[in-house]
Amino acid sequence: MAAWLAMNGHAYDTFDYNVPIGPAAQIGDAHPPEVQQMSAFTSRRKIDAVGRQGAAVTLFEVKERAQFGAVGQLLGYSHHWEQEHAGEVPPTLVLLTARPSPGIAEVCARYGIKFVVVPADFSSITGAV
Repeated sequence: MAAWLAMNGHAYDTFDYNVPIGPAAQIGDAHPPEVQQMSAFTSRRKIDAVGRQGAAVTLFEVKERAQFGAVGQLLGYSHHWEQEHAGEVPPTLVLLTARPSPGIAEVCARYGIKFVVVPADFSSITGAV
């Protein structure tokens, strides 16, 4: 994400990270309110990044190696975003990756997801392939 932001971040007004989305687990009233709140927060899905350009919203999923599951994540995030932000412009979806899996670009195109390969140096990470 940092490499992409260095090149494109200026085009956005704001970014939020690890944005909770979708339904939360309900553990019941037998637990203290703070435990219920913690459970609700930790059980919700988290969007990697949400960029805003005025009223336009972009949902970002960031994967070192993009595979088909990332497409499902973005489609699910979009569904819940539209439910939680009724009346707003539907979000743009972006999948950022350094290492695309075969066929992933075509799947993204099929579902209207912008697919971006971002060169990244993983040499400083122990065990990086």
